[in-house]
Amino acid sequence: MKTLATAALNDEAYFAFIDIAAKYSDRFSFEMNEPISEKAVQTKRNIIMETVLGSDVEPEMKERIIGQQLDALARAPVEMLQYYTCCLPYLQLMQRFALKGADPTNGRRFYDINRHTIALLKVPLSLRAWSGTTYPMNPRFFVERNAWLYYISHEDMLVYDEQCLHPTSLLRVRRDLRQLGLLR
Repeated sequence: MKTLATAALNDEAYFAFIDIAAKYSDRFSFEMNEPISEKAVQTKRNIIMETVLGSDVEPEMKERIIGQQLDALARAPVEMLQYYTCCLPYLQLMQRFALKGADPTNGRRFYDINRHTIALLKVPLSLRAWSGTTYPMNPRFFVERNAWLYYISHEDMLVYDEQCLHPTSLLRVRRDLRQLGLLR
């Protein structure tokens, strides 16, 4: 497995990347993120209060914990709004192309590669948009049920596993990825 450079994957380069991924894949998937729940927000509030009241936590660590939790609380309404205005409608569009008989595993849904799904994969304008709030997260592309190309959004890492590819397509895949500047 190799890690590919993702810095250049915006706009037209991202569209070319999707074309390459689709060209060598027979299906793709992504993970579903659940919207932030009231319970999660309450848990963050509780962590803040316990940290403020806890005397056994060093002052520097208190500031850090409280800052992180407050930041998450401040982002929660925006992430919730993005989820309901962007992610859910997008998922409803994709649902038409879900593979029949491919049960969602670990929150992952599988989709057929066709001109409609390729167009929907190009709706986000960069690979980094697959963060889980605006669009689903961690897209993976498969050949015969083996993930050969996948994005890990929280690491901003694109992983390429050439062992999953057919030897006949391997040279073409390498060439296409090099032309995009993803593979050296």
